[in-house]
Amino acid sequence: MAQQPEYAAYTEKYHLVKPDDKDFYDVGHINGNMDIIDDELAKLEGRVSTVNNTVVDISGLIGKTTDTGGTQTTGTAMAKLNALLEKFVSGGVGIKSVQKGTFIEQPIDQKTSTAINISIATVVPGKTFVIINGGSSAGYTGSSSASMGYISAVRATSFTYQTGRATTILEDIKVSYQVIEFY
Repeated sequence: MAQQPEYAAYTEKYHLVKPDDKDFYDVGHINGNMDIIDDELAKLEGRVSTVNNTVVDISGLIGKTTDTGGTQTTGTAMAKLNALLEKFVSGGVGIKSVQKGTFIEQPIDQKTSTAINISIATVVPGKTFVIINGGSSAGYTGSSSASMGYISAVRATSFTYQTGRATTILEDIKVSYQVIEFY
């Protein structure tokens, strides 16, 4: 075991011996320093190995820029991104289908509400929404022909429009709609 040097200083972080020129040379000081350095390098090597494994795991999840065959919900992050970009580039922009049409809302009292079921081509309800055009959303709230209806349900092959009027009305209202389904 090395003798403690009388005039030495020590490094701040690892407490390595820094003998002074007044101290006698002792190979034990050098060997002690080397043991400390060796232990710290071993710890560092373990951390580097852990980081490398984490980077490999993360890289596997991210994938490569050339990854394809994914969907918006499966595959590496790059495969998912490439699937979305393909839809964008091909003009799909993630929209699977758009259905347009009209229906007639019959004359009713303003206190009356009626459900109108509209048949549509098959959609996935959780990936679909319906836009109705006209009525109070178009600024006709003061008109006797203003529709104040809303969509109360969207199903695989139909949606339900719940009627409503701003005032009592004696004429039909033509309501247009768009059913938009996303991938």
